[in-house]
Amino acid sequence: MSRKPKSGSWGAGGASVAERPELAVKIAIVANNWSTIEGHMAYALGAMIGTDHRVALAILGKVQTATAKSQMIRAIGKTALDERIQPELFELLKKFDDLAPRRNKVIHGLWGTMSSEPDGLIWVPANASTRISLGLVAAMRDQTVDELFHSVMSEVELWESADFDALNAELDHLAGESVAFAAKMQGLATAKALGADKLESILAKLHGTSAGPDTA
Repeated sequence: MSRKPKSGSWGAGGASVAERPELAVKIAIVANNWSTIEGHMAYALGAMIGTDHRVALAILGKVQTATAKSQMIRAIGKTALDERIQPELFELLKKFDDLAPRRNKVIHGLWGTMSSEPDGLIWVPANASTRISLGLVAAMRDQTVDELFHSVMSEVELWESADFDALNAELDHLAGESVAFAAKMQGLATAKALGADKLESILAKLHGTSAGPDTA
């Protein structure tokens, strides 16, 4: 879990993240894992609405936030999915919703280094440089420079290798669950095309109930 860094000189933004290349790679892995998850969710969405997954991916790509994407998939699932399958989708989306803010923090924050923390990267709010630049003149006039920097520093976090690894482990697990669910949705779509009897047989198997003999 990230923690507050020790005090020291620091810099963030630009190429400063390159000073910790092994950690910069882990940020890229977070981005890749999330793109993989969204790709699997698009595949599942395509199967749910009976369209090519590339169409579903294009639709999701136009939805700006992870929350909005989740809400859209949930709404479609309530309409398109058998009630026996809906809980699995909703549980998957809950994990998606829980991880989205942590992914957003990593991808949308500023990363830098601090002289007192050679083994980690510091995370700084994306608006930190703007707050400092726009507030510095007023702070100097009002003699509140220390308060300005304290306000920014109170939000700064230290991320070390284990912190990135823990997040990526959860993202990787969700990616695995997402691809499994996408495959299940594709199987249901195929069964639906083969007829109601086949679809009911597959649904029963997925739900662990009996639907009579499967003659396929």
